[in-house]
Amino acid sequence: MRKERKERLKLLTMEAEMKEKRRLKLSVMGIIVCGVLIATVQWKAHQAEKGTIDHQPSVTEIGAIMTEPDAEILARIDHDSNTLEVDAFDEITAAGRALGSSWLYILGEPAFPFEDGQERAAELTGKPFRLRGHIGPKEFIKRTTGANRGDDQTWWLMRSDEGHLFYYIDVTGEAEIPNATGYVMADGFFLKYYAESLFEGFPDRLPVFLGNPIRASFKLEDPITQPDLGFLNEVRDHPLGTHNDALELNADPYMWHLANVAKNVSLDPELLAEVTKDPLVLDETTIEQLVQTPDIFRGRMFQLGGLVRESSTVKVGENPIRERDISSAWIRNDLVGDFLTHLKAPGTFHFGANEGPIIYHGYFLMLWAYETGKGQKMRSPVFVVVDAKPQEKVTPPFAGQAVMGFMALAIALGLFLVHLARKDKMANAAQMEKLQARRDARRS
Repeated sequence: MRKERKERLKLLTMEAEMKEKRRLKLSVMGIIVCGVLIATVQWKAHQAEKGTIDHQPSVTEIGAIMTEPDAEILARIDHDSNTLEVDAFDEITAAGRALGSSWLYILGEPAFPFEDGQERAAELTGKPFRLRGHIGPKEFIKRTTGANRGDDQTWWLMRSDEGHLFYYIDVTGEAEIPNATGYVMADGFFLKYYAESLFEGFPDRLPVFLGNPIRASFKLEDPITQPDLGFLNEVRDHPLGTHNDALELNADPYMWHLANVAKNVSLDPELLAEVTKDPLVLDETTIEQLVQTPDIFRGRMFQLGGLVRESSTVKVGENPIRERDISSAWIRNDLVGDFLTHLKAPGTFHFGANEGPIIYHGYFLMLWAYETGKGQKMRSPVFVVVDAKPQEKVTPPFAGQAVMGFMALAIALGLFLVHLARKDKMANAAQMEKLQARRDARRS
């Protein structure tokens, strides 16, 4: 009987010790979890304060190597003669057909040195150049040169921005320039200075370049930091019910005007802070006014927010600020309606996709009509943005103190549990001593 009581007492003691250990472990774990939560809250708050989405640099990878004309053939050109050497003409014609516009961009858009080009003609022959300038509607002649075995070429007379005249030969024979308004761009190889006057009243010796068809271009705009409201008065908003391709904005001169402003403003931190100091906020009230009278808001700075639904960066052709890329995004903010807002930005711009609500600052351009996948006709305000920042979390007053108070209470509770566990252990030990004393007294 005594043996059974002894075994039962031993089991009770072991069970009490195990319960005590579990309570101690839980208390310690609770304290650790509370500490981790406090550290996490502080770290996220710090990150939210400094989080800013900046422009990202555009990266171009060279996917092919340009083949240059045969140097030995070019070396036989007589730069003092009044003829076009057949072999050299054919060699540069073949190179001109294979000349891609991306190569000239990768090479840094080399410009021909007209000032001393005639003296350096032998050195420059066979090198590619990007040529921009004016061209008149009748300043060209289509003819067979005979130098390239009877194929037709189109000879164009062009004038650079500095006033230098030169011949450009379209080796494909194309005599039309799509969408041209008088200012064009061409990529070609330099051949030589040609002495035959093709156009009456112009100098005899002019440089000759050969390449693929001429493309419409824009004269380079000077950098600006303020929208020209007079120019933007010509913008026409799209009526509701029309369906338009948003990619057309990539060729819109008014969009590029605001892109010029946005590009230069974003490069100056002090100016950026100044122009975004007191923006109009795109809320329900402003949206109603914007739809009714969009012209009074044209070119003004707005603050808008939302979640990115779609964003992309694409290569663009000729534009007035010589940007290689244009970035676009569609954002949505259910607090101001069920429509999408369209954003544009020059270059490669990170709109903050998958990073939660974002706050943008941008210039209002126009109302753009579109149609949803379900056939619903909508209009979207278009903005050219200058920056993007993660939206700060809105919390009630003293929310931080409340969280810290809760954490402190949890830690205090954990310490109290540790104290109770130790006290319980001491009580169990005292009880066991009394029980052992009574057993010894009975035995004696």
